[in-house]
Amino acid sequence: MLSTIKTILYVSDLKGGTWPSMRLACSIAQQYGAKMIYAHVVNHVKELRDTMKDFEINSSVDIQEILTKATAKAESRMKENVRKFLTDEYPESDSPVDIQIQVLEGYASQTILRTAELEHADLIVMSSRTHGAIGQVIGSTTNKVMHHGKFPVLVIPYYD
Repeated sequence: MLSTIKTILYVSDLKGGTWPSMRLACSIAQQYGAKMIYAHVVNHVKELRDTMKDFEINSSVDIQEILTKATAKAESRMKENVRKFLTDEYPESDSPVDIQIQVLEGYASQTILRTAELEHADLIVMSSRTHGAIGQVIGSTTNKVMHHGKFPVLVIPYYD
């Protein structure tokens, strides 16, 4: 018996080559009537902030301000990606897919797995860059998500 997919966690690094994976994630969500969470992870800066404090490094750089700006920029780009994607894919009608945007902070693989757990994801969809002419090598984040989580992971390769 096939399991029911109610929630798909689609993770993107916001590069252009990930469009096919978004298309596939939406197609699966549509087929199962599932919600889709479109997530992007902003690098964790807490350790840098703590290191600067621990070593009493005074800096005019406001780490929290950088994080806030990065998060806002990522969210803006994601909203535009969804708008463009839905306009291109469903020009005649409203989207049959419920897409929720989440900008997450933390170490990518850990944050993806934690979010999948919190959202009760039934499937994680990710792209993975291919490296070099020798063949496809799964990226480190994708590899960690695949091997350290308990979730099915669908990986779609793309080329830089």
